[in-house]
Amino acid sequence: MVEIGDAVEFVDQRGQRRPALVTAVWRRQKANPEVFPDGQWDDAKAKEAEAAGKPVSVIDQSFMPGVNVVLVSQDPKKDDPYGRQIERETSIPHQMNQVAHGFYWRRADDMTPLTPYQPQEVGPGVAH
Repeated sequence: MVEIGDAVEFVDQRGQRRPALVTAVWRRQKANPEVFPDGQWDDAKAKEAEAAGKPVSVIDQSFMPGVNVVLVSQDPKKDDPYGRQIERETSIPHQMNQVAHGFYWRRADDMTPLTPYQPQEVGPGVAH
């Protein structure tokens, strides 16, 4: 899993790799199987579980979370007395959860090929 402060690789909208640091992690929740063994949400069971102090949801470990990151600006004009300015990107999905060729994160040591750009066929008269 990824945690706040981890170094990751951010692939921007143009497919360019950029080193980044994680500032927030957005994990997907699922129904707690101890409360909902069939996986179906039930308000009565949820109220009963909450009254007993049991969590009604747990982190879905099978899903890579989304993140917010901070990056060092690549624009040499963005210098100030403290050094190169920083930029932020938010709500970034992991590569395995992104169908586009950019705007995703992956581990800094990940050797998986980048998601390639694949233009889609469109109907006649529709601009790409």
